[in-house]
Amino acid sequence: MAEATITRIRTATPKRWQSALKRAFDSGITLYQIAGTGEAVVTSQREPGTVYRTDGTICDCAAHMLSGDPVCAHRALFLHSQGLLEFESTPEPEPPASARSVDRLRFGLEQGGNWIADLTARQLRGEAIDIDLIREAYREVGKYAEAVARATASAPRHVASFDAARAA
Repeated sequence: MAEATITRIRTATPKRWQSALKRAFDSGITLYQIAGTGEAVVTSQREPGTVYRTDGTICDCAAHMLSGDPVCAHRALFLHSQGLLEFESTPEPEPPASARSVDRLRFGLEQGGNWIADLTARQLRGEAIDIDLIREAYREVGKYAEAVARATASAPRHVASFDAARAA
């Protein structure tokens, strides 16, 4: 009985093209154009001194020549150089809060604390203070306190350096 071999058929998907372009960038392969013929060649990722001819459709690399893979880093770099394949980088993480924004939040927290202290003092002097006003003050202070905690957690170095400079 003959043994059946299972062959994996590779397809050209946007995800694979992005992965190939990322590999091209990460490995530092370079695209050159041959003077006179205009042909494009791309350096090998693994074999120094070796280049592969490509036009974006075919490539002389082993991935294409031996296995028929429709996607390789050489073609991805060529297509990118022609403006036909954009690199879709992952979004940058949100930058940490600046020390100034944290300081503004702390100022708001301080002002809210002053508001509560003022309401309390007025109550102690016998003034009638609406309980809803006091609750609102505490809610606002709570919001500022949460915002300060989030901002300082995302930027502890910035805040510490700003606090040190302010204290000096």
